[in-house]
Amino acid sequence: MSGNLKPHFIEARDLPDLWFQAVHDVLDVGRKSKVDKGSYPGSVSNK
Repeated sequence: MSGNLKPHFIEARDLPDLWFQAVHDVLDVGRKSKVDKGSYPGSVSNK
């Protein structure tokens, strides 16, 4: 981990809304990184 984490805030009306927004934001705002070791070395992962 590079240590440059940034806070991300979500306002939701209920838990399912929060879950949907969180997954959407991970795919939209998150960054991709290459897996060097682990289950699938060489694959690309969303982070």
